[in-house]
Amino acid sequence: MPPLLYAGFKFQEICPITYTLTVLCVFLLLLKDLRNLILICLAIAFLFIFVFKTEHELENGKYSIEGVIHKSADKYFLINYNNFNVLVYKSPRVSYGDLRYGSLVKAVGNLESFDSDLNIKNWVLENNIKYKLNNATVLFEEKIQEKAFNLFQPVSNENLKHYNTYWYKIVLGMNNENNVTQNKISLLGLNHLFVVSGLHIDLFFFCLILINDKYRKTKRAITTFLILMVFVYSIFSLSPIPMIKAILYKLIKDSKIAKYNRFSQLDSTILVIFLMFLINKNWLFSYSFLLTFANGFLIGYFYKKLKINSKVLKTISLSLLLFLANLFVNVIFTKQINLLSPLYILLFSPIIEITYLLSFFGFWSVEYLNFLYFCLDKLLDLCLLFSVTIPINLNIYNFSIYYWVTGVIVLSIILLNLKDYWKRNLKKQPKTAN
Repeated sequence: MPPLLYAGFKFQEICPITYTLTVLCVFLLLLKDLRNLILICLAIAFLFIFVFKTEHELENGKYSIEGVIHKSADKYFLINYNNFNVLVYKSPRVSYGDLRYGSLVKAVGNLESFDSDLNIKNWVLENNIKYKLNNATVLFEEKIQEKAFNLFQPVSNENLKHYNTYWYKIVLGMNNENNVTQNKISLLGLNHLFVVSGLHIDLFFFCLILINDKYRKTKRAITTFLILMVFVYSIFSLSPIPMIKAILYKLIKDSKIAKYNRFSQLDSTILVIFLMFLINKNWLFSYSFLLTFANGFLIGYFYKKLKINSKVLKTISLSLLLFLANLFVNVIFTKQINLLSPLYILLFSPIIEITYLLSFFGFWSVEYLNFLYFCLDKLLDLCLLFSVTIPINLNIYNFSIYYWVTGVIVLSIILLNLKDYWKRNLKKQPKTAN
């Protein structure tokens, strides 16, 4: 197989192909239902068509690009043009003004097709970047109209710095420019709790299980309210993947078709992945997509499969799995491993849930939220003082996260099913006569 891959594809394409084939082989071993196999084959067929489509619509040359700002950062910004994005690197010698998300701009420069290396390939695919605009000059910018008080823009008050730092990260999924706060979260191994995985959304619906079936009307009303709330939340968030995933999960689980066909956790996961791929194929290459499904699957599948009577040990085991699944993300950000991360995951899971709820329903008081985030920030500082870290000086490719997360999940599935496998084989063995 490796010689065929090297002969038929470029080096940059070998890792995505190998990853896809590995996932396919794993699912073939785990699945027993033909319906799931058909869904997997269709999804992988779409993946190959999308990833390895190399044709370009525009020729290299000087162009005037007019479009909407899709994303703006310190060193670059993306212009949405003809249903794809154009990458523009900022030059320190050029003034680009205050480029914000949603603003209409017109830029002139030399357009060329953008061929990325493996380290940022998933980011390029996620953002649907096809071209790069060199030596760009912004001719005009038409900003979106803003109200005096806008929830989506920082407050111009130095005394509310904690609000500006945490509100957008926790509620809206925005990556702000405060690298100190991001380093705190990464050093403690809590990235998946704050933004990436949408863990709070999964726990929202997971808590509905605790409501007794006798109160069906109450449960139905709460479910409907949560679905509407999460849907509205996904509209405003810049990271809607966790919310849409949670809504699809809930709709599939409560549908009559799912109950009639007895959909398992794995069945629902495959179907939701396929539906989200149809909604936006670029999401498939997002870290948020990968870690959202990985952490959600670990919570939903392994919590039921772990045959441990003690709920405390069961929760600790799940915390260790979440730590291992998100290990590479933290190493890429911090170049070190925090040995106390599993403990901090247990500690901060309920804290982040409560903070999220108070943030969502307390948006009307900026001062109150600023004090809430001040307490959260001091708690992070306190935990950093008692951290035990090991430096990791390795050059890890970002695409390695896909291999690592898949490996952790597959290995965990194998270990969980070994006991049942041994029991079935022991029962089949004939007893020998004395």
